[in-house]
Amino acid sequence: MSAISESITRVSRLPQPTRWLLAVLALAVVYYLAARLGLLLAFAESNVSPVWPPSGIALAALLLFGYRVWPGILLGAFAANLAVFAANDAAGTSTIVVVASVIALGNTFEALLGALLLHRFVPSGKPFEQPQDVFHFALIALVMCMLAATVGAVALIVGGIVSSPALTALWKTWWLGDVAGVLTFAPALLAWGVAGTGAAAGAAAEGGGTIHRKWKSLQLPAASHAIALLAVLVVVSALVFRGQALPGDADRLLVYLFIPVIAWTAYRYGARGVAVVSLLITGIAVAATTQGYGPFAKGDLNDSLIGLQVFIGLCTVTGLTLAADLAERRHLLGAPAWRDVALPWTTLLAAIAVTVLGWHLVASESGRNAGERFHVLTDEIESRITDRLQSAEEILLGAAGLFAASQSVERDEWREYVARLRLEKNFPGIQGVAYARRIQPGEKDAHVEQVRSAGFPDYRIKPEGVRDEYNAIVYIEPFSGRNLRAFGYDMLTEPVRGAAMMAARDTGETTISGKVTLQQETETGVQAGFVMYQPVYRNGAAVATVEQRGAALSGYVSVPFRVNDLLASTLDRELLFATLQIFDGESPVDDALLYDSEQVHGRARQHGIPIFTSQTMLDIENRRWTLRFTSLPAFEKTIDRQKAQVVMIAGIVISLLLFILVRSLAVTRERALALAKDMTSSVLESEAKFRSLAESANEAIVISKGEGKIVSWNRGAQAIFGYTAREIVDDDLTRIMPERYREPHRRGMERMRIAGEGRLLGKTIELAGLRKDGSEFPLELSLAAWETHEGRFYSGVIRDITGRKALETELAQRNELVNAVLENVESGIVVCDAEGALTLFNRATREFHNLPQEPLPASRWAEHYDLYHADGSPMQSADIPLFKALQDQPVRDQELMFVPKHGGKKRVMLASGQALFGHGGEKLGAVVVMHDITERRQKEQAISAALREKETLLKEVYHRVKNNLQVITSLFNLQVRTLPAGEARNALQESANRVRAMALVHEKLYQSGDLSSIDLKSYIGDLCHRLGAAAGAKEQGIDIVSVVEAVDVGIESAVPLGLILNELVTNSLKHAFPDGRKGILSVVLERFDDGTALLTVADDGVGMANDSAPDAAAALGVKLVETLSRQLDGDLTFESAGGTRARLRFPVPDLRPNPPQQVGRG
Repeated sequence: MSAISESITRVSRLPQPTRWLLAVLALAVVYYLAARLGLLLAFAESNVSPVWPPSGIALAALLLFGYRVWPGILLGAFAANLAVFAANDAAGTSTIVVVASVIALGNTFEALLGALLLHRFVPSGKPFEQPQDVFHFALIALVMCMLAATVGAVALIVGGIVSSPALTALWKTWWLGDVAGVLTFAPALLAWGVAGTGAAAGAAAEGGGTIHRKWKSLQLPAASHAIALLAVLVVVSALVFRGQALPGDADRLLVYLFIPVIAWTAYRYGARGVAVVSLLITGIAVAATTQGYGPFAKGDLNDSLIGLQVFIGLCTVTGLTLAADLAERRHLLGAPAWRDVALPWTTLLAAIAVTVLGWHLVASESGRNAGERFHVLTDEIESRITDRLQSAEEILLGAAGLFAASQSVERDEWREYVARLRLEKNFPGIQGVAYARRIQPGEKDAHVEQVRSAGFPDYRIKPEGVRDEYNAIVYIEPFSGRNLRAFGYDMLTEPVRGAAMMAARDTGETTISGKVTLQQETETGVQAGFVMYQPVYRNGAAVATVEQRGAALSGYVSVPFRVNDLLASTLDRELLFATLQIFDGESPVDDALLYDSEQVHGRARQHGIPIFTSQTMLDIENRRWTLRFTSLPAFEKTIDRQKAQVVMIAGIVISLLLFILVRSLAVTRERALALAKDMTSSVLESEAKFRSLAESANEAIVISKGEGKIVSWNRGAQAIFGYTAREIVDDDLTRIMPERYREPHRRGMERMRIAGEGRLLGKTIELAGLRKDGSEFPLELSLAAWETHEGRFYSGVIRDITGRKALETELAQRNELVNAVLENVESGIVVCDAEGALTLFNRATREFHNLPQEPLPASRWAEHYDLYHADGSPMQSADIPLFKALQDQPVRDQELMFVPKHGGKKRVMLASGQALFGHGGEKLGAVVVMHDITERRQKEQAISAALREKETLLKEVYHRVKNNLQVITSLFNLQVRTLPAGEARNALQESANRVRAMALVHEKLYQSGDLSSIDLKSYIGDLCHRLGAAAGAKEQGIDIVSVVEAVDVGIESAVPLGLILNELVTNSLKHAFPDGRKGILSVVLERFDDGTALLTVADDGVGMANDSAPDAAAALGVKLVETLSRQLDGDLTFESAGGTRARLRFPVPDLRPNPPQQVGRG
């Protein structure tokens, strides 16, 4: 078992496509093997099987493993049919393939149809749990098998494999075999398998969804019961299917013995046991019947099929019905005892017994009638044989008379006599008429010479030899053909003929010989024969005694017969219905067999045991023959078996219906008793529950009679009203009512007494109650009424709602406050429910739209409420803030416009909103809050216009300052050109450079976007380029390199930085590279996270005399740099190592724009 489990586990771990392929292939192999088994169960000398197992296996496979394995059925059916057709060489290859494919499709659709119908009519997937489901299963088997039978029969006819006259018989045989297979094999597989479903229908497509199956664990019954059951089954099978039939076909009655066995199995083991036992019974019945044993082997193939299949259906359906009855009772009523099922089961068994008896009686009556007709048939055959032989005797008597009427009969006279008989026309089967002359030994030679001289030179007496007398055939007519072989033959030399001849001689009567081979026979077509003899005596001789007759004998006239030819001309239609064997003598032994119609006509029985046989003795012409007759299928088909079949089938149906009726009555009674017991128990339980509930409830539960007397008072009533049960029970209800309610209460009770119904029954109302201390309190009353044999009662459930009333008052006040707030807030608030219906439209919103709240669908909101985008384009439904919020799209500061058509001013709104959800996550709706920003937008527009005007003015100022500075620079340049080289010229040039640096600041300012800051990266790059160009740095071989990060500064920092950079760069270009020295001047600006920046101006020139700054009094430029650095709050340092490096670290204010202010969302 562990190996099997491991194998199953390994298969289950395979990918699903691989598992599906393995399942399909396995089903195909099983189907093919089952088909081969079905052919093994076929009747001898035929391919007709009473049970076709693949049909049941295919249906069970679809129900257990799902529709997805249908290709396995198709493959298995195709392979099985192809193998059968190929083995029988039924047709050409292409025809065989096509027909096998069509039949395979029919078999597949048959199983699919059955599975679909079972799923439709037995949704539970368990067809053996209820009797009605068993009937559904049986009816579906009958219907589904029609499909394959029709498709298969038509395919065989169209393919030319079977002739069209056989269509009806072929269809019926196919259908019944499939039905038997479904009824036998499908229950066995389904009962031992558990079907669990997933999905459908649709199966559909494939249908549908995935189906999982597993096998139930096997639970073997107790060994003793199983052995006893099997022993009984073996004994019953031996009785029913014994080799020798019982007298009067009583073995038909023994068939009933299987039914108690099935019932025992159903009661003991349920559907599983029934399925197994039915399968065993089917196997035994089929094996015995196909081998010619038992009550179903009698008659033709059709009768055997129908009888056997009805028997199989009876056993299976009866057993499954009883098992289903037991299963349903067990499910509904618990484990039933035998007495619970005895009545319906006994009824069913008795009804089936009556059915079997009726079937036997009707079949016996039909058999008796057929037996009488069979005896008439055999008498007719015997009479015809007798008449034909008597006709031959008359020929011989006539021939003997011919000799008696004359002294001699010549050959011509003999020929004329025989010719006038017209043997071929009037006496078919007679080979000829011969005359054998008695010749004494001394007359032999003269006789031979006489015959030879008459024109027969080759004549001689055969056989040669010396004998006491000779009896050679001298005349035989017709003298031609086979008869020539008998000319001259001495028949006395052959013992059988000789015995007949001597008997004829001694008695003087016509005598028939025993079985002989005629001289007329050739090497081919040899038949048994006999000869009829009539003695011929000399004219006038005494023939009174044996001695006289022996002395007076002159010869014999005889007629030779080939038996087959004789009976072929004598019997024709009779041998279509019965076989005939004729034995020479009283013993029917093979050596004495004269004739066998089965051998002659090839009408041997192909199946079953002959229904009728008879044997009789025929005494004719001093010879006794034994005649044996057996009925053929052609005769047996004339037996009226339909009545018995109808009785059997109708009896089974009536028995099952009677069982259902009796069972229904029994089950109804049992259910009624069980229901009464349950109801009694339920009433007691309900009373206990009510008592417990009433005493534990916080509400007051008060019950009164129709006249108003209190009969029940719980603890909750005591807590609410203050009265104990002892104080209040049997008192009037009005005691707990305020005075103003008492009179209306009495009138209401009177109305209910008269009219039988009240206006307050079944309703919940609010009233006031009166406590024991005289105080009133609000209450809620639910009133009900009912009637019993004791009268009418009223019950009231009373709740003290003092607290609830206080909460309702508080809630109403809060609601009023909330509504007041919503109505007075200046923001518009709109709320809709989950379906999009507007539920809140506050005052501000109504004023914005100049419209009231209306129940409009979302598709009409934009049009009705005049909603537009901020740019003035019409708004679509999907863009409306409330609609977006309802679709779980949060809205934040969406700008839109209201343009009312019905009056009112255009408004610009800012909307925010979101969906609303309950505590359980369910969507309640959506809310949007809108602020009117019309005035703000107008102010913003005014401010924007003023800013644009200021910006234009600033640009003009910066431009004019830059122009003025450029004019000053030009003036300095003109003055420089007029001065000789020297300190004055240098001073003016430096001043011009300083002014140019300031002018560049203003140029960058009016070119910037915000007019308040400049980008040092662009500014430093331009300044360095212009200073280098003015100093001729490129011509001197000095490279100016700037590496500047993006840093924005205001004008208050830009001008000092520009002047500092101008001084440092100019000083390096002027002093760092004397005497045409080449080098690099670098300008680097870095920004740090601490809010400072570092400006580094370095060269690789000759450097300063020491690392300290030059003397402040010695150079104006250095003083200017230091002064400007302090103005920037910067830290200035100088280094001289491999050149000069000036570092200025200064704070940089954050000039990035502030983030926009968030507008409140309300």
